[in-house]
Amino acid sequence: MFDGALVSVPDMPWSYLPTLFALQLPEVLLGLCIAAVRRTFMSLSRTDISARRKTIFLMLALAATLPLLIAMVKRPALYNGIRHFIFVIPPMAVLAGVAFAWGMTWLKQNRRSWQPALWPFSLSACCCRSAK
Repeated sequence: MFDGALVSVPDMPWSYLPTLFALQLPEVLLGLCIAAVRRTFMSLSRTDISARRKTIFLMLALAATLPLLIAMVKRPALYNGIRHFIFVIPPMAVLAGVAFAWGMTWLKQNRRSWQPALWPFSLSACCCRSAK
């Protein structure tokens, strides 16, 4: 079963793997990982970042995304969930941690500009529960 329909394993759509990752991994991990991959590719053209640092982040981003992209394009038979792609989760976690550190550094440097605007959001985020 996928998306409410009975689909044979070799005929799974390209969206099966991203949907599976979105359902089984924490949203915070996915969001931070996407932010880190985006920032990595944006930083490739910058001259103030060393080539070594760019290379490290590019390798991490490719390790986390390239196997998934290849599987989405080639559409191999995917049995038993994400266990065939469990090796991409550690690079995703590293990228998420780096993105979190970047975010905390940005918040520390720009504390005066964002602090008054985020009080209502912070209060609602702490008091409300998600409706999963």
